[in-house]
Amino acid sequence: MRSYGIEALLQPEARRQIGAHYTSERDILKVIRSLFLDELRAELETRKAARSIGRRARLEGFHDRLCHLRFLDPACGCGNFLVIAYRELRQLELETLRELFGKQTEMTLDEITKLSQVDVDQFYGIEILEWPARIAEVALCLMDRQMIIYFRRSKVSCRICQSFLPATFCCAAAIRPASSWFLVGRSDL
Repeated sequence: MRSYGIEALLQPEARRQIGAHYTSERDILKVIRSLFLDELRAELETRKAARSIGRRARLEGFHDRLCHLRFLDPACGCGNFLVIAYRELRQLELETLRELFGKQTEMTLDEITKLSQVDVDQFYGIEILEWPARIAEVALCLMDRQMIIYFRRSKVSCRICQSFLPATFCCAAAIRPASSWFLVGRSDL
């Protein structure tokens, strides 16, 4: 919806010149499912279905993989692709954590530090105009906050975990000017 509102503010010629186009969530999901999401979901399902001794280690390896993926949208606009991809990756992470810790009522400090490591710092966007890049940054921050709340309400979250999850609104994503381009995400890409 953010992009649609901004797209409506631009004259058709200006929109065409900078390639501003609203992409619906349905269309974004079609793209990211075929690019990576379906493959990750299938891998998680395979690891969940395994009933061998190494099941836990394979689930931990999958979680580690999720935490080290990086995503770049080279024409991010207001960040719709980044926001949806982040949300979907965090939901996959939560499903993985439910498998790993869902039935536990007490956790070790090491287990607690493994919780929720997928981060907005894994998502990068490049945008030629500053104001859509700023909107993308805020949108990622808001989705991060929504996912923290969602995580806290999940069955994985227990009393001891609550104190280790971020309680304040913070966003690690930043915009760095590079000549006339703006980068959403860390500058060490």
